[in-house]
Amino acid sequence: RSTNVSNLLSDYNLTTSLNVSLENENVDTFDIIIKFPGLNDLKIDTIGLISNVTIFNGNRKSPALWSKSGKVKMVKLLHNKVVLGCTELKDTYKYQSISISNPVMLLRGKIDTISVLVKSLYNDEKEYSLSEIKLEGERYY
Repeated sequence: RSTNVSNLLSDYNLTTSLNVSLENENVDTFDIIIKFPGLNDLKIDTIGLISNVTIFNGNRKSPALWSKSGKVKMVKLLHNKVVLGCTELKDTYKYQSISISNPVMLLRGKIDTISVLVKSLYNDEKEYSLSEIKLEGERYY
């Protein structure tokens, strides 16, 4: 529903946020596409490893806005449509790091998709905000 999803969720600016509405109790999905063009000539097959997904929950433009904004409670993580796990986020101003029990290997010449599914919200709200979603791990190139 938003044309600037990736700009708002990965701009390293916690004063911007994506503000959306979860309608009819549907699940919202945010896909992070990982593509490494021009790396096919490397001698290694594994070019990276994703071990965590970090989420800044709520509108962090100010503490007052954050306390009023809807926050995500339950998320499910997927890698190329395969479930990595489901977790409950805390209702906290601090960033939260979700550990992936079996880290995702990024392979040379392959396009990967990490999906973050918003399953439920705190306080039965319909609108929520996310400030950032980041992938953490290791690079091998």
